[in-house]
Amino acid sequence: MGKNRQKLEAREVFITLGEPQAHGDTTEVVLLRVSNRQIDFFRSLSNHPLALLWEIPHWNLRSPMRLCAAASVVLVLALPTAICAQAPASFRVGLKSIAIPAPPADNLVEAGSDYRVLLEPLATASNRIVAGFLLPDELNALRTGKTSLTRYSLVEVLRSLEFSDVTPDMFKQVGDSTAQQFGTIITGSLKDQQDEINRKLKALGDSATAVTLDKPVPLGTFFSKTDAVSFGMIVPLQVNGQVKKGLVACTLLRVHDRLLFLYTFAPYTGEDSVKGVSASAEKWADAVISANKE
Repeated sequence: MGKNRQKLEAREVFITLGEPQAHGDTTEVVLLRVSNRQIDFFRSLSNHPLALLWEIPHWNLRSPMRLCAAASVVLVLALPTAICAQAPASFRVGLKSIAIPAPPADNLVEAGSDYRVLLEPLATASNRIVAGFLLPDELNALRTGKTSLTRYSLVEVLRSLEFSDVTPDMFKQVGDSTAQQFGTIITGSLKDQQDEINRKLKALGDSATAVTLDKPVPLGTFFSKTDAVSFGMIVPLQVNGQVKKGLVACTLLRVHDRLLFLYTFAPYTGEDSVKGVSASAEKWADAVISANKE
């Protein structure tokens, strides 16, 4: 079990299966090797019992009988859930590998590198999207066409600082400055953000959608810790004339000397929704920090 756990942390999974084949005095066991990309894939299908059987690169199996035995053991062990719990996906940020688990208890799945580009209209030009987590049904709809997103979370990095080391003192200065100017920063760039969103939508072929951003309502600091500080706001907006209110938690996170921005988005439905987003943002920040402890 210790060897399996070590391999999981290394982002490769070697699973020893039953039904060994005897050759003289030696015993042969079956090993399955699962790539990083495939781990990411069945993290999004962790409730599917067949997830592990998708796209295994090489089975190291020499007969149909051993293939059936391997498949049976995999199904009984229900390994996708274990993999999801023990091996969060790793993303590259400024030459560093950073483990980013999905937001806890929000039932969100990562879009994957092929579809992450479709989320670009949600980020400003100054930021790069590192990871994007969506509801499974909305992710499937996004893959086949346009869809409205209700709950989602993004991890972004400031392009100009991606390769810069951020010390604890620097992080504290950034957090303190953001806390003092958060409302002013957001309101001052509102028109630019609106124009950029609409420009990106057109670039992706969606010229029929028009987004109008109204003045946001700052909610102050949600939480503040050594390497994490989070702020909230309510964002009124119109999409093709339909008025909506969005709720956003913006969390600044220092991980492996890199500065990340974790955004948690949800519909605003009252005070309970604010408490829910605040709690979700804090749990997610704690999960990311925990996943990257050395």
